[in-house]
Amino acid sequence: MTEAARRRLTTILSADVCGYSRLIAADEEGTLAALRDHRLQLIDPKIAEFGGRIANTAGDSLLIEFPSVVGALRFAIAMQKGIADRNTGVPRDSRVAFRIGVNLGDVVEQDGDLLGAGVNVAARLEGIAEPGGILLSGAAFEQVRGRVECGFTDLGAKALKNIPDPVHVYAVDLGGKKGMPPTAAVRQRLPPWIGLALAALVFVAGAALWWMVPWSGRFEASHPQTVAATAERPAIAVLPFDNMSNDPDQEYFADGMTDDLITDLSKISALMVIARNSVFAYKGRTATAAEVARELGVRYVLEGSVRKSGGRVRINSQLIDTTSGAEIWADRFDREIGDIFSLQDDVTKQIVMALALRLTGDDKHRLDIATPSTAPEVYDLYLRGIDALRQFTPESIATARAYFFRALAIDPDFARAYATLAFTYSAAGIFFSERETDEAIAHAIRYAGKALELDSRLPQGHFAMAIAYLRQRRHDEALAAAKEAVRLDPNYADGYVAYANILVFMGRGNEAEELVNKAMGLNPRYSAAYIDILGRARFVIGRYDQAIETFQECVRRNAAALTCHIFLAATYAAAGQIDNAKWEVAEIVTLAPDFTLATDTTAAQFAKPEDRIRLRSALRQAGIPAS
Repeated sequence: MTEAARRRLTTILSADVCGYSRLIAADEEGTLAALRDHRLQLIDPKIAEFGGRIANTAGDSLLIEFPSVVGALRFAIAMQKGIADRNTGVPRDSRVAFRIGVNLGDVVEQDGDLLGAGVNVAARLEGIAEPGGILLSGAAFEQVRGRVECGFTDLGAKALKNIPDPVHVYAVDLGGKKGMPPTAAVRQRLPPWIGLALAALVFVAGAALWWMVPWSGRFEASHPQTVAATAERPAIAVLPFDNMSNDPDQEYFADGMTDDLITDLSKISALMVIARNSVFAYKGRTATAAEVARELGVRYVLEGSVRKSGGRVRINSQLIDTTSGAEIWADRFDREIGDIFSLQDDVTKQIVMALALRLTGDDKHRLDIATPSTAPEVYDLYLRGIDALRQFTPESIATARAYFFRALAIDPDFARAYATLAFTYSAAGIFFSERETDEAIAHAIRYAGKALELDSRLPQGHFAMAIAYLRQRRHDEALAAAKEAVRLDPNYADGYVAYANILVFMGRGNEAEELVNKAMGLNPRYSAAYIDILGRARFVIGRYDQAIETFQECVRRNAAALTCHIFLAATYAAAGQIDNAKWEVAEIVTLAPDFTLATDTTAAQFAKPEDRIRLRSALRQAGIPAS
C-alpha cells in the first residue's frame, strides 16, 4: 500500500499520566493497579462508547483515533470527569491524573500505528495541558464549538516544541458553559431535527445555507490561483463601510450601501470584484489596505464610511492602489435620502473613471438597471430584510420575509425584493417537512418569476429560479437560469457555484470544476459549499483521490456539513478504502442517526441513472443501512 493510500485526515487524542515517574517511584504496585483499574473500568469502555480505537500505548500514555472531533472531545470530558470522581478519597500524592491534547490533522498509518504532523501536534498539546485538563488545536476547535456542552478559553497561538508554525490553542472548561463563544450559544438554541432537514436542502438546493456562511477561521490562501495572479482585468475589493451614524442600529444601512456598491461594480465585465462574503470577513477588524490586497489577491481597495441622519446621507470614500499605496480617488457625497440611488450611481461612475475602464454596451445597459427605482422607505425596509436574512434562523427568515412583504406592499414593482423573497422560500425549506418544502419551492418559483417579469435582467431573480428548479429536478431549466444569472453579473461568485452544482447533477463534472475554481477566485473566503460542490464534481469525474482530499477539507472547515461526510464516505468506498468509509459512516450517524439509503435524497438528484446507481452503491458499501 502506498503512503498516499495510508495517509488520511483524522482526529487524534493524546493522553498522558502526569508525574508518572514520581508515582512509580513512590508506589509502583499501587500506581500500576490504579492505572489498570482506570483502563478496565472507565477508559476502555468509554473509548468503545465514542467509537475510538487505541493506535498506540506506552504504559503511561495513550494515542487514540476517533472518527470525529466531537466524539473525541466527548470522550475526553467523560474520561477526565470519571478520573476525578474515581480519585475522590485518594491521597493527593497518590492520585493518577491525565493530561489530554486533541488535534484534527494529517496522519500516516503504519502497521496500525499513527505517525505524522497531526500526531505530533496532539502530543505537544497534551504536554502543555494542566493535570486533569484538555487542550484543543484551532483545527479541532472549529469542529466542536456549539456542538458539545462545555465552554472554551482561547489561549491564543502557542509555539510548540519541534512544530514549525504556532498552533492556536483552546482549553476546555470542564465546569460548564462559561466562556462559550456566542456562535455556539446560538447554535444550541436550534432544535436537533434541523440537522437532518438541513441535509435535505443541501442535497437538492445547492447548499443554500453554506453559501451564507463564509470561512471564518484564520485565512489561508487555500485556492492556488488568486484573482491578482490570473486576472486580465483590474481586481477590486470593497470593504464594509463604517457606520458613522450616532445610532448603532443603523449598521444595517451601512452594510446595505456596501452590498449595493459591490452589486453595481459586479455588473462591469472589465472589472473583477471580490464577493460580499470575503470582504465582510474584515468587518470590525483592523487591517490595512495592503493586507487586504495581499490576502484577497487584488490591486484596488475601496473603503469609506456612511452617516445617515434625519433625511440626509453622507458617504466618504476613497480608492487605493495598493501597489503604490496611493489614493487614486476620494470624494464625499452629501445628499437627501431620496437621492440615495443616484448617489450610489455617482460613486460607481467615479470608480469607473478613476480606473479608466472601457465599458461595453452591455456594461452600460447593466449599470442603467443596477440600482432599484423605489422610494427611500421601501429601500430601507429591503435593507432591514437583508440584514435579518443573513442570520439564517427560522425566526430571522420570518422577520426578513415580513420586511420584504412590507416593502412590496408600498412598491409592488420592486423586483429585487421579489427575488430575495423567493430565496427565503427555497432556502427556508430546511425548516419544513417534505410537503411544506414542496410548497415553499412553489412559492420560490412564483416570486422569482414575478421578479423576472418586472425585470428580466435581474441576476438575483435567475439565481433564485435556478435553485428552485433544481429542487424540482428540472435540470435543463435550472441550467438556463444559472447561465443567465452569471451572464448578467460576470462577477457573481455564488451564481457560478449554483451553475456548477447543476452541472454536477447532470454528470458534467469537468465543467463544474472549472466554474467552482472561477468562483473561488472571486470569493477567496469561500464557504464550505464551494468545497462540497468541487468534491462532487471530482466524484462524478471519477477522480476519487482528489475528491477525498476535497471532502476532507470540507469537513475540516465545517464538521456540520453533512453532505461532505456522506460524499466522503461514498468516495472512500468507491476508491476501495472500505475501512475509512466505515469510519466516516460513524460520523454520519453522529450527525444524523436516522440517515439511511431510504431517506437519502441526494442520488435522486442526478439526471443520469448510472450516476444515481454509483452513489447509492458506494454508500451501501460504506455501511449506510438500507432503511
